[in-house]
Parts: sequence; structure tokens; C-alpha cells
Amino acid sequence: MSYSLILIVMDFRTTHYRAYVYTGFKMGKSVSQLHEELQQVFGQTSAPSLRTVRRWIADIRADTVKPKLTPRKTMFLVAFTTSPARFSVTALPKGVTVTADYMVEFLKATGNRFNNLKSHKIRFKDLLLQMDNARPHSAARTQTYLDSTGVRTLPQSPYSPDLNLCDRFLFTLLQRHCRGERYMDGAEAERDVKRYLRSLPDSLLKNELDKLLEHCKAVIREGGAYVTH
Repeated sequence: MSYSLILIVMDFRTTHYRAYVYTGFKMGKSVSQLHEELQQVFGQTSAPSLRTVRRWIADIRADTVKPKLTPRKTMFLVAFTTSPARFSVTALPKGVTVTADYMVEFLKATGNRFNNLKSHKIRFKDLLLQMDNARPHSAARTQTYLDSTGVRTLPQSPYSPDLNLCDRFLFTLLQRHCRGERYMDGAEAERDVKRYLRSLPDSLLKNELDKLLEHCKAVIREGGAYVTH
């Protein structure tokens, strides 16, 4: 069983998109009509996606619209396992960067989430943890906490994103999913990211893990030299 940790930065900038959608919806305009109008005014690359407009309309119908957006960036902590696929997602407060303190709290919360699953409970001591060498990961406080859990860690070679499961494929999937999206706040984005990650089939994650293993073997055969994947 494997476990990996990634950091994702998402930008939630103040726009008038949602107010436009709200007003247009109240005037009786359809989702497709609103989406086309936004594209005409702001361009295809800047306007929110059709899926985003649909989600906003659903929020309006449910009367859950919040009054304004936040221009600050929100950073995410995401952990996942393969076989079975399980995800833990936490959005940090707006404008806050990851520190060792946040990392430890996230690891504690993740451990509790995985251990309290209704089926296929996951214990830290049964995991092989892979994460890169970012400062919050390698900080003494983080390492001390990991040692206390009994989790096994997989050392990450410096400057080797090709040997990290997240950099190899998950970042690309998340960037593609979030491209063109506009969120009210970190909580809304967190819910959307959770839904997307949980929709990924177990076979995809298991296949990527198997490919990483074969790639690592190839690197070893080449004496540590860079090997394309």
C-alpha cells in the first residue's frame, strides 16, 4: 500500500462572473446562454467553464450563494492511498502558506480520517509514505511526528519529480480539472476537488503506482541516471 502527499495552489480572484450569472438566471436565461455570453465578453480562456456555470446555477437554486469572492490564494494539502484509493483534502486559511505546524495537523487529521473509515481502515504504521523534500515535509517537527506514528517513509531523491507519484500524473489531472473554474472560497474548491479525486477509478492510481515502480527499477539499472518515462 502506498501513500503520497502533495501541495496544490489554487487562485481564487475576485470577478463579476458570479454576479452576472445570478442576475441572468433571475432574468430567466439558460445555463448555455449565460455561458455563451460570458465567453463573448471575457473570452474563452478567461470565462468560467460551462460546468462552473452549471454548479453556480445549482447553488442559486439551493439558495447557497455567498455574497463575494476572495482574491487571495488558497493552498491545499492532499494525501492519497492506492489499493484501495482513499483521499484526504484540507484547504488552508486564505493567504496562508504551509508550515511544519500545518503539516503535522494535516497528518494527524489524515490519520484519523483513514483510521475511522467504515471499510478498509488504514493505519499509519501500515503505510509507506512518499512525499517530496519541501521544507514543511522535511522539517524536524514533521519528522518527529512521523517517527511517533511508526509510518515507513520512502526517501525522495533531490530534483527528481519523475520519481514522485504526484508530480508524474496527479498534478496534471488536477490542473486540467480546475482550469477555467471559479470558486467562491476555499471551502467550495475543497468540496469540488474531493468530488473529482473520489471519482478517479482505483485502477488508475494502481496503474500509475505500477509504472512508477518500473521506472524506479529502470533508474537503478542505469546507475541512477535520468530515465524518461
